[in-house]
Amino acid sequence: MQVKMVFIVRKDLQMTHGKMSGQCAHAAINVFRRFTNIMQNAARDLDQMYDGCYPFDQDLDDEYTAMCTMEREWEDTGETKIICSTSSLVKLQNLYDKSKLLVNGNVYDFFISDLIVDAGRTELEENTTTCFALFGNSETIDKITKKLQLY
Repeated sequence: MQVKMVFIVRKDLQMTHGKMSGQCAHAAINVFRRFTNIMQNAARDLDQMYDGCYPFDQDLDDEYTAMCTMEREWEDTGETKIICSTSSLVKLQNLYDKSKLLVNGNVYDFFISDLIVDAGRTELEENTTTCFALFGNSETIDKITKKLQLY
């Protein structure tokens, strides 16, 4: 499985490259924290199953193994990160909503960050939604991003 992280960024905001990079960094941290938290919770649950606290769940074991494989694959192949653009808040929100629907059917296949909202301390107005990130199986992510242009 190929693994990547993709950022979808609003181009209509005309952020400087530094600002855009900072927003993508927020999204990267957010999505990777989500991924590692889910992994840690699965590991904890598996430990409790192995200790006999509750019945063993083969699906959880398989999902945890798949997530470990995903992380190793991403690290071993250069931690691919791609920045794509969209032209408006409405389009960003539509892509985000599409991603949320898709993630519900692929719980351990890919992960989505929160929408990143700027604090308004530099070049954007407070509460400006700028981007979000996807992390996981490239084929699944491509269902959302394949028609987007690079930033």
